[in-house]
Amino acid sequence: MNEDEYQKLVKDTASTFLVDCEAEDWVKENEGGKFYDFLEHAEYDGGFNSIIDCEFSGVDWQKAIEYIQCSEQNPDHVDSGLYEGCSWKKILVCIAFEVFSWDVREEAEAMLDRGDYGQVVKSFPTNQRQLGFYPNHKLYKVPKGPWAINLGRGGVKVLIPGRRADIVKMAPPELSVVFDGPVSERPSSYVVACRRIYTQGGDDADIQADLKRCEEEFGVRATRGKARGGAQG
Repeated sequence: MNEDEYQKLVKDTASTFLVDCEAEDWVKENEGGKFYDFLEHAEYDGGFNSIIDCEFSGVDWQKAIEYIQCSEQNPDHVDSGLYEGCSWKKILVCIAFEVFSWDVREEAEAMLDRGDYGQVVKSFPTNQRQLGFYPNHKLYKVPKGPWAINLGRGGVKVLIPGRRADIVKMAPPELSVVFDGPVSERPSSYVVACRRIYTQGGDDADIQADLKRCEEEFGVRATRGKARGGAQG
């Protein structure tokens, strides 16, 4: 990735954020509102971080270096507490995530200030760790049970915790799959209008394999219905 490609990615991601969180409507309803008021409103649904995170699903340390080199942000300003105890590869990815998010936030603020509410809408990428559906959504039904954690407006997680590695440290989860999107709760299940589905497993985790396990062991399934604008099945 060169600097021009990076700047385009920043601009397109900022545009996607403003479109997805309906910035134009928010400005009309909140005359005189500042960008950070809008950001707080957007984060109620996890909007900003979700869009940043989707770009980093599957990013390795080598790709992270490209983000850091292309950004004009100072990586020394990233809070070391965010990556304390991580491997050097994870540290690079964490720093890249932060500087990229700062660049996108600055670009989104500049756009909003000049009355540009975004036109470009990026598709969420699909890779080994993530299935991207955005700007469309795909409905999934997740049966209720001790494995299903309702994340509120942010989605539903299917989780099998790992066994304790030692007294002070927990092992990585055996299975952790997030169905990211608006949730509709039913008596025996959750229906999620998924923007994406991603794994939180170890470095070798594969979302296709993890999703198959969710389907076979817990009855998770894709369903039909109106996905855009709410989880209606």
